[in-house]
Amino acid sequence: MEVLRKMDEVGRIIVPLDLRNTLGWNIKTIISVSIQDNCLILKSSLDCCFACGSSKNVLPIHQKFICQKCIDELNIQI
Repeated sequence: MEVLRKMDEVGRIIVPLDLRNTLGWNIKTIISVSIQDNCLILKSSLDCCFACGSSKNVLPIHQKFICQKCIDELNIQI
């Protein structure tokens, strides 16, 4: 799927909601930005907590990551 977007005056572009939903991105998703073969690559940082975005003490769970702090918070709330 290709979507055309215009860059604003400070260099921002909008990633369409349909694409964000397809990728499972939300406001806490950490996005890695890089250049490869003259293309701009956007991808979610796979080693960050899906709940808070932290990259410290993360553990894999169901093809996502969660940090120990969020696990501890969940245990307290249960």
